Amino acid sequence: MPAADDVVIRIHYCGICHTDIHLAYNEWHRSKYPMVPGHEITGVVEQVGSSVKHFRVGDYAGVGCMVDSCRKCHLCKKDAEQNCADSCLTYNSTELDKVTPTYGGYSNIITV
Repeated sequence: MPAADDVVIRIHYCGICHTDIHLAYNEWHRSKYPMVPGHEITGVVEQVGSSVKHFRVGDYAGVGCMVDSCRKCHLCKKDAEQNCADSCLTYNSTELDKVTPTYGGYSNIITV
């Protein structure tokens, strides 16, 4: 069961871009392995948390390069989550707990 504000998506398609290639080959010297790249994701919602209001099971959904933020800092409160210092990237990152790795769109399922 997902957390209250999470959406579980069965991935159907994932694009590939230069970022995926650079990170897979560690060309920017910041890659974390094991890695599952892909941050241009589309799929179908399989589960929703109890607080989710804008998605339902069966809806189509897309996921970009960021999947979470602290939601508490001044940037998040100004709807500028993309600038949050504690943001969580789709892959080659960690969840907000700073321990659990994130895996990208070449996975089967993603929780956001």
